[in-house]
Amino acid sequence: MPPRRNAGLYVSSASVTDALFAELVQVFDTAQDFAEFPPLPGYIHPVPDSEWALGEQPAEIYARHRQTRFPEYLAKPVVILDEQTARDKSMLVLSPLLTDDGVFVLHGVRFDARKVPGAAVNLEISNQDLDDVSK
Repeated sequence: MPPRRNAGLYVSSASVTDALFAELVQVFDTAQDFAEFPPLPGYIHPVPDSEWALGEQPAEIYARHRQTRFPEYLAKPVVILDEQTARDKSMLVLSPLLTDDGVFVLHGVRFDARKVPGAAVNLEISNQDLDDVSK
C-alpha cells in the first residue's frame, strides 16, 4: 500500500501566530466528523519551506503548490491560514471545481477547523466537490 499523501497547509498572513497555528493543527489531528471514522493525525500537514506564501493571494499559493508537485502532498485540496483565520479561526480550503462548461476553476470555501479533515478527504477522493462538502 502506498504511503498516505497529505493535504498541504500554508500560512499567508503574519497575523497567524505560532500559538494559533499549533492550536489549529491540534484540531486537525484530533477532529472526527463521524464516530466510525478515526481522526487522521498529520493528514493536514504544513508544506516545508513555504514561507514564500506569506502575503500571497490564494490563487498564487494554489498555483505554486500544483507547479511544485510535492510527491508527499495531494494536488487538491490546499488549506490556507490567512488574515481571516487570525480573526475567527476559519480557514480557506481551495480545490478546482468543474463548471457546467467543462472548465476547471479554482474555488475556495471557509471552514471551521474541525470540518477541514473530513472535507479534505472527500475532495481527495472526489466523493464531493467543494460546494457539496461545504453544505
